[in-house]
Amino acid sequence: MKHFGMTIIAAGLALTAAYSFGAQSVGWVEAGSTSCRYQIESLSGRSTMSANFVTSLDASTPSGESTPDVHSLLRFNVSALDENCDNVTVQRMVFDLTATDNAASGWIRRAARSGITLEDVATGDVVAVGVPQRILGTSVRFASGSFSLKSGETRTLDVYVDMSGASAELDDTALLSMTQNGVVWSDEHKSVRAMSEALFGSSVFF
Repeated sequence: MKHFGMTIIAAGLALTAAYSFGAQSVGWVEAGSTSCRYQIESLSGRSTMSANFVTSLDASTPSGESTPDVHSLLRFNVSALDENCDNVTVQRMVFDLTATDNAASGWIRRAARSGITLEDVATGDVVAVGVPQRILGTSVRFASGSFSLKSGETRTLDVYVDMSGASAELDDTALLSMTQNGVVWSDEHKSVRAMSEALFGSSVFF
């Protein structure tokens, strides 16, 4: 099987991509706020924050034919709005992996125990790691650790999963998504679990 390409997106294009593909957070506000006051729809009601955190699917998220290996299943952009507003701390991001195990080898459970890694595309730095919250058959839910964004900063992140046990002979597939309402973040004063749409990667097959 042929390994799919991992195109490195220049940091200067990341924010453009974030807006082109649509920010996922409900209550999204245009960049350029001078008041640094954002009305965020959260699971507990509307909250006024001193920054805003938005996510979007990156155009080069992995898809199509791949080889069983450790590589990214999802590429997305994260932004802290706006420059000179508060810094943002992402406390938790929740991801769902759905896959097949056509050889009945148990590879998905082994992949779950290995966790996930969030890596900055531009720098190669590990931003956070994630651990399984639950395993249900061939589905796994992961929760990431925390990471920070400076005011006005945008980063493009890859989410790496160990798929070395997947069967190429029997055409296993895998799909990773960020769950609906799955992000908890804070400005420099308080935290919020923002209402947001799920963010889906593309299916990878072996």
